[in-house]
Amino acid sequence: MKPPPILKKDPTRSFYQMHSQVYADATRVRALADVLVNFLRELPGDASILDLGSGGGHDLLTITRNGRFGAGLDYAESIARIARSISSAPVVVADIRAIPFRNGVFHGVWASASLLHLPRSELTGALEEVRRILRPNGLFFASVKAGKAEFQDQHGRHFVLYELDDWKKALIEAEFDLISVEYNDNIESSRNLQADRWLSSLVIRR
Repeated sequence: MKPPPILKKDPTRSFYQMHSQVYADATRVRALADVLVNFLRELPGDASILDLGSGGGHDLLTITRNGRFGAGLDYAESIARIARSISSAPVVVADIRAIPFRNGVFHGVWASASLLHLPRSELTGALEEVRRILRPNGLFFASVKAGKAEFQDQHGRHFVLYELDDWKKALIEAEFDLISVEYNDNIESSRNLQADRWLSSLVIRR
């Protein structure tokens, strides 16, 4: 499958390309830090984990500090450079809809606040890509904004909000087995990611 081109005029990518350092600084304190540590505990000690939408690299740093092999993927080159510097881990610049790794290479995939930037019509393909790169019994965590809307914010970033049942349905249709899908009101909003409610999901690839 030919990867979709990284569009220079994509408004979402342009925002993170232009404001990479501000965004990395704003997300330095990770509201899901404890969730990530618990996620890592469910994986083997030698697990390889992809941080899908690695942003400023803070989650990727947690992954490597906990003794796992971590790799990152982000859409914007400037923020990928920051993630590499912070985490000392490899970070590729690529599209979530065409992940440039071979089948079954990762024990886990972590996607915190990244899939919400995809158009709703393209979610299924992205979830199928996640499933493709996971090993059997691999774990996949994702968080998205809760709600029912698709819009561009004042910065031009594309956002899609999901209701709980719709998010469950998307995961099941991508052939994941659900472990937990729930509202998470404890996710601390930053100035870049403000929302009343979030959804957190943990699923397994059979």
